[in-house]
Amino acid sequence: MTENVPAANPLSTGIADFVGLLRKGMIYVDKTDLIVDLVNRDQYVFLSRPRRFGKSLLISTLKTFFKEGVSACQGLKAEKLWTRPKRKVLHLDFSDMVFQNHEEFLQAFDELLTMAMVEAGFEAPNVPAGNPLLKWRMFLSRLEPVSVVLLVDEYDSPLSATLNEPELFEAVRSTISGFFIANKKQSGKFDFTFITGIMKFPQASIFSAFNNIVDISLDEHFGTLLGYTEAEIRSYFAPYLEKAALYFGLTIDDLIKEMAEHYDGYCFEATATKHVFSPWSVQNFLMRYSEEQFGRYWVKSGGSPRLLINFLQENGELRFEAFDKPQYAKRSELESCAHILELDPKLLLTNVGYLTIKGKENGLLVLGYPNQEVRDAFAEILSTAYWPQDLMRSQIARHFVHGLETGNPDLVLQALNELIHRLSYQGMQHPNEELIRQIVQVFCEGAGLDASIERVSPNGRSDLELETRKTDAVLEFKMAQTEKEAPRRLEMALAQIEARRYGFKRPGRPLLRLGLVFAKDTKRFAAIGRLPD
Repeated sequence: MTENVPAANPLSTGIADFVGLLRKGMIYVDKTDLIVDLVNRDQYVFLSRPRRFGKSLLISTLKTFFKEGVSACQGLKAEKLWTRPKRKVLHLDFSDMVFQNHEEFLQAFDELLTMAMVEAGFEAPNVPAGNPLLKWRMFLSRLEPVSVVLLVDEYDSPLSATLNEPELFEAVRSTISGFFIANKKQSGKFDFTFITGIMKFPQASIFSAFNNIVDISLDEHFGTLLGYTEAEIRSYFAPYLEKAALYFGLTIDDLIKEMAEHYDGYCFEATATKHVFSPWSVQNFLMRYSEEQFGRYWVKSGGSPRLLINFLQENGELRFEAFDKPQYAKRSELESCAHILELDPKLLLTNVGYLTIKGKENGLLVLGYPNQEVRDAFAEILSTAYWPQDLMRSQIARHFVHGLETGNPDLVLQALNELIHRLSYQGMQHPNEELIRQIVQVFCEGAGLDASIERVSPNGRSDLELETRKTDAVLEFKMAQTEKEAPRRLEMALAQIEARRYGFKRPGRPLLRLGLVFAKDTKRFAAIGRLPD
């Protein structure tokens, strides 16, 4: 059936070289009109976005435009808009630096600066090795006014990499701070400066030294600068959409709805009216859907789960209670810089891409998971933090699913009690009905099950509804002070399921309706019951 689908330009997954991308005829989603606006509006600009959203390709595009002028814009929206003179470009990608200690960082920084100078056509100052700040200050002092463009990609990468090592973080911070202080003192040498990153660290002096830098991270005009809108996906990826729709047996509209559920929903502007798809996830999906279906592509490559787990665990902020709950923040909070010792978890999660702006309420921005990919991934992060052994976690999940699909309440009870038994003490200090429900929900979602809490029905909200490959299930949780109270509480749970008619019986699929009782005195599930089909 696919022979009638028109040929398509190659996908550009992972390609951050603007010239190479165009030379190979790869798909380039043209946002160069916004790039022209970015350059013409302000002289010193900062943009924050999560990883894998195209910051490096944006930097590469700017580099090419400034080096080659209007000839680089041919066939693009910028062709009739670009009027800037050609400039030498200093391009620094801070994520290229690999180091284990401060000495290695200084050496890596020195080499990075030297390569940038040479690539731009300059001779690097002859200073002792391992003294990058002296080299940089000497270099800037020799430049003519308004003679170069400075592009810094992932300025915060060395800082983020050392979040859990305070001494090394401080040493790296001090060096990066010195770099930006030097830039401030010699700001007249730069025609244009553009800096990207994920986090805003005040200690790096990027905002205190460059006090005239403009942060466009939440600017409505640039809300769709990175990421794909639905219209762009329909326009640039049409042949791939047709093939994928044929493969899944869907219309293109229905396919895009599925893609949106998994990969859309990122909002990078404070009016909460514009949203974009993850470009990395979209391109990987269109390349690999026959292998992985709707896989977790961004999370695998850009989600930084280990760094996130370590930081949140060390600060006591990995909590079941926060899962799937809306968070609230002022715009000023999202735009502010946070000291390393005062990082608000919700702001950290927003910067790295696990939370995004979902709307506005009473003057506050509402934060939540952008899509199913990220929601499932964060559930897995919580699961990994509280049940760190992968084999144990997968074994419990298999037993739990087997109990559901065979309609065996005893197996379900055994699996859930094993789950609670393996849970770290800090996760169960003050058990209550909501916490127990959230623990089971997080575990199920981390295991890849479709789980919904408080799903609305005509007669109320169910506690937890699950979907496996073979079975649908409704779970109603009750809390008992002691195990002796469990039978009475179980009767209440089952009566509530029946009276409120929780769950929906789908043709060809069994519906398992279970009541469960957790006893506070023994901290385990003390009773389970099943309603007849």
